[in-house]
Amino acid sequence: MKNKRRSFRASFKAKIAVEDIKEQMTMSELAQKLQLNLNQITLWKNEVMSLPGPLFFNIITTIFVNKLANLTRPSYLYSE
Repeated sequence: MKNKRRSFRASFKAKIAVEDIKEQMTMSELAQKLQLNLNQITLWKNEVMSLPGPLFFNIITTIFVNKLANLTRPSYLYSE
């Protein structure tokens, strides 16, 4: 008997694409963790990045604002 083909919801695809854009782990690590093919993640990422300007901009802005909030500033910037 053949295996049933997996299907994914759009919300799951977007979530995975955003995780890849965040770059908190490599694409290989993400693919291995979720048992997905690298090409599939790349395809979903490209779909998210091809969204109309305002929607894509809102997604990317949210990601980078959160990323910047988690960064620490080097101490040498504050020394006198």
